Amino acid sequence: MMIGRIRNQRGFSLIEMLVAIAIASILGIAIMKIFSTNSKLFSGEKRASRAYSMTRLVADELTRAIRSAQLNPQETPGGVFGIKHCTSTVGSAFDTNPVTSNTILCLTRDWSEDGTLNNSSNEYVAFNLDTANNRLQLATISSASGAISGWLSKWPEIKVTNFDVSYVYADGTSSSGVTNLPSNAVANHTFALISAIVINLTVQGTVAHEMTGQTIKESVQVAALLRNRYVP
Repeated sequence: MMIGRIRNQRGFSLIEMLVAIAIASILGIAIMKIFSTNSKLFSGEKRASRAYSMTRLVADELTRAIRSAQLNPQETPGGVFGIKHCTSTVGSAFDTNPVTSNTILCLTRDWSEDGTLNNSSNEYVAFNLDTANNRLQLATISSASGAISGWLSKWPEIKVTNFDVSYVYADGTSSSGVTNLPSNAVANHTFALISAIVINLTVQGTVAHEMTGQTIKESVQVAALLRNRYVP
């Protein structure tokens, strides 16, 4: 009786083994595909998160700079401190000529609180978009003249593709592009009437999203009031 039972037992046939191997292979490939997709998604989202963090880093720096414009605790008369005109040219002075570019922001502030505009990068501040290299630059200032002596890439690892500065005036009007930029020749668009600065900023990641293959871009709008309005 026992011998009969043993003879009736048999293993897998060749076809059954091939089917089992095929199913296991399909399941293995599917699991590896899911793992690979999740890995790429995680890596891509990590890169997107880094691009957003870099955008916020630049935005916070710009906000602090704008809010300190017109810092004038000694109430020095004559509009010495505030939003100014300058150009990206080395040797450019800070003055009240009409602003002609919306990709540069120039300002002065009494950082030392001594009532005097000192020739230093703490009291003369300028940001400029280097469109050739997509970098946001910060001006270095000549200690002899207070003019721009050069430009440094403030964040060399951050690629900035858009830096659009607009000005909001006391009457609620604002500039757009190169239209209605500050000019003391226009009664309601003078430097003294600037009440806020709005900057549209776009930062581009240096590496594409691993999942989608698309370039990672983050855009943010920086809007800050000029908190120091003493301009007699």
